Amino acid sequence: TEKQTGSGGTPPDDHKDKKPWTTRLQNAENAHKEELLLLRKSSDALARTENEYQLDALQKELEFQVERLAIIKKYQSSEKDKKHLAELGKLESETQTAIYNTLKKSEETRLDLLKEYRDRRLNTISTGEKNLQLEQSKLNANGELTEKDYKNRLLTIEITSLYSRLEVAKDFQNDVSELEFQNGEVKAKALKEAGDNILHLE
Repeated sequence: TEKQTGSGGTPPDDHKDKKPWTTRLQNAENAHKEELLLLRKSSDALARTENEYQLDALQKELEFQVERLAIIKKYQSSEKDKKHLAELGKLESETQTAIYNTLKKSEETRLDLLKEYRDRRLNTISTGEKNLQLEQSKLNANGELTEKDYKNRLLTIEITSLYSRLEVAKDFQNDVSELEFQNGEVKAKALKEAGDNILHLE
């Protein structure tokens, strides 16, 4: 068996008495890296955004860390050597921290993705509004509309766009309210920004 150097928190095999968990952890890490590579290729092929890829990658990372923790706990339950138990305890603590950080990053990425979808909808509304305004401007320039009709149509377009933006803002607020955050301050801030935007539009 080749000597495992270990990475990502995996303990290096510095001694001849190889720790039995080293290979298991390394194999799990290698499988995780392969999964991420396949995920990246699939994501690129589907032309997904970076936030969409990152959210799935973080889910894979969470699954990997949970599997890693299970391996560590399995060996903790049967290990008798105090030095080994100390090393396993350190690995457990590092993995618990990694799980917490991954969950936190997932929350941030999910929020970023909601903002991305919101902005995409707002851009579509803005583009549609500009196109409609341009059409009315051409009709007016060609004498096909009276000045009164032209202004009324522009007002209708503006009001319709405003209501569409308001709907997007409310959808975003609802989506944020349904997210579960480990850090309540992040959610509170996002909801306040969403609420302020709705008040501005109303």
